[in-house]
Amino acid sequence: MIQLTQYLFKACPTEWPEDKVGPVIKWPEDTLPCEGSGGVTKCITDVPGTIGYLDAGHGHAEGLPEIELANANGTVQNSVKADERGGIAAAMAEAEGELPVRADADWSHVSLVDRPGQYTWPIVLLTYVYVREDLTYLDDPDEQTLLKAFLKALYDDNYVKQCVSDHDFILPPASIRNFALSAINDLVVWDNATEWIVESSTTPIVATGDFVISQKRRTHNEVERDVLMDQVAELMLRVNEMEVKLLDSETELQRVADDNFDKDAMLTVALILGILGTIVSLLLAGCFMNQFSHQPTA
Repeated sequence: MIQLTQYLFKACPTEWPEDKVGPVIKWPEDTLPCEGSGGVTKCITDVPGTIGYLDAGHGHAEGLPEIELANANGTVQNSVKADERGGIAAAMAEAEGELPVRADADWSHVSLVDRPGQYTWPIVLLTYVYVREDLTYLDDPDEQTLLKAFLKALYDDNYVKQCVSDHDFILPPASIRNFALSAINDLVVWDNATEWIVESSTTPIVATGDFVISQKRRTHNEVERDVLMDQVAELMLRVNEMEVKLLDSETELQRVADDNFDKDAMLTVALILGILGTIVSLLLAGCFMNQFSHQPTA
């Protein structure tokens, strides 16, 4: 909210005074009290003519119409047009020289609001993650290095590109990425803490280790479920074949008491159905147990 009020003050200081700049302000009495992106979306859709402020990706996903804003250079555009022109990334690039030289420095002065540039989008937010420099406050050394692995994943294209494609995020430039990764590497952990490995391609032997995060590994329960599902599919195929035989033998079914073939067929179907019932029960039990067991396998 502070970024919105900062922009309104810079763009329209006479209509939006400085005392209405901040994370919490006194809104006019006729303002709708809408909390969170979902609440703002509901207010906009339920009350015709309502103007709200929420994340652009959320608004686009909900199909909400977007108003256009004038930037510091006087260019009037919406966020879609600005993104197509590189105007959102331009806000970060334009402010890059003013960023602190250390991750533990004071960042309170950093603002990407209403930066200059022909197509710069005027309301851009920089996402922060606040982490203690000394991670030894965590009792488990493996948790210390796991936190570091998570932080590094925030700058890994294998993970964050989905934020760009699905939620309209903009990735930081390489210089900011390298700056953040360097700060993450400097976080203090115990000497005996084991570093986690993120496997994006098959790594023989290493992939089965205890400290490997892999997109390909599965639990034993998942493997066993796949085997059982294959068996169920095979048994269902056999049941279908037997049903066809029984339907094609309508005359013989009328004399089933005297027809050994049909007796065997019916017994086989009954046996298969019994086996299917047992397997389904095992599958349900396996799914339930899998909520509590995550033993890895290759």
